[in-house]
Amino acid sequence: MVKPLNTLKKLYYSIFYFNSVTAYLIYKFRHLLKKIFSIFKFSNENDRKIYAPHGSFIIFSKYFFQKGGYLDNNLTMYGEELTTAEITRRLKLPIYYHPDLEVIHVDHSSNEINWFKSFAATKKAYYYFLKEYL
Repeated sequence: MVKPLNTLKKLYYSIFYFNSVTAYLIYKFRHLLKKIFSIFKFSNENDRKIYAPHGSFIIFSKYFFQKGGYLDNNLTMYGEELTTAEITRRLKLPIYYHPDLEVIHVDHSSNEINWFKSFAATKKAYYYFLKEYL
């Protein structure tokens, strides 16, 4: 995530988390768009500062913890990207994206996650994030 959540993105999430059926339709549509646009290779792959890393692969420096950084353990599976981003922002530390580091990540491949359980968990994480960090 390059930039923090703006008003438009918050509106998107309020619609997305309205109910699980709406969310599922949006999710499927977004997945289809990703497939269509993955044909085109957009390259903006330079080292750069970003707002939030992907939760499946975050490398923390010792400096982060020395400056008072911590891992918010109030979430069980989702939301670590945003909580880490906000903790880092409050400490006035940067987060960097390095495209030379590559990880193969297959979303939710470790086990089959029930859509409704996953939706409930992400919704809970999102509203926790809003309450605690924004």
